[in-house]
Amino acid sequence: MPYIRGVGSEDTEELLQDALTVAAKMLHDLEERGRTVTPGNVAYYTILHMKSGRRSYSAGRTDVNCPGHLEHSL
Repeated sequence: MPYIRGVGSEDTEELLQDALTVAAKMLHDLEERGRTVTPGNVAYYTILHMKSGRRSYSAGRTDVNCPGHLEHSL
């Protein structure tokens, strides 16, 4: 994942695993609602989530342990 830089102790493998988790959850939620999407749509929104600092274990950047929060508080 060359376009996403980790913050703090994050590394490439961790970000890749988290991106896969976000994409899987996104697909699961969409299938439950009966929506169909292309793989490109899922990839696009997964990358946006990762770039914005959102992770699979947190809903947003307000989490104190969120990498994006740490970056802006320095």
